[in-house]
Amino acid sequence: EKVTPEQAKIQLGFNTSTTYLLFFGQIKTAKRLDVLIKSMKHVKGDVKLVVAGRPWKDDFSKYDLLISELKLEQKIEKFIRFVTDEERELFMKACDVMVLPYEDVYQSAALLMAMSYGLAIITSDIDSFKEVIRPGENGLMFKSLDEEDLSDKINSLLNDSEMLSQLQQGALKSIATEFSWNNIALQYKKTLNL
Repeated sequence: EKVTPEQAKIQLGFNTSTTYLLFFGQIKTAKRLDVLIKSMKHVKGDVKLVVAGRPWKDDFSKYDLLISELKLEQKIEKFIRFVTDEERELFMKACDVMVLPYEDVYQSAALLMAMSYGLAIITSDIDSFKEVIRPGENGLMFKSLDEEDLSDKINSLLNDSEMLSQLQQGALKSIATEFSWNNIALQYKKTLNL
């Protein structure tokens, strides 16, 4: 709470008037960063993608090559390394939207963390995200592996400040209610018939 979004942008060397999308966490093939990078060629306006995290059983050089082939060097900020808790705080505050283009995942700590910071969320429409995201309420979903549908969702969200604000508030509300410790304890109590 001590750091404002503008201060976080300044500390990271970001432009305070640019909109930032965030891909955060371990970089794995199943998370389909390539789909997000390809979508960036269709994203309009002063928008940049921040990629923060280190590869796990993946080689970042293929993403560098893709960025170069698509001439997206000016639209992507890379922090390809271990991210400290303090840096994570800055990324979560400096960015406006978390994008999770995963093809497959059981659950995502990055999703719940981003929601707790009040970021608007865009995810692929895989089953594990459907358990958390209610489209238009606490996030948006795009057709998995469809870079054009993803860029359409990004563009429409960034051109609708009311929807952006609604999704940010919806994310915070979901965390405060559905994913609060009290609610989790009640669910365990029900499950265990206590």
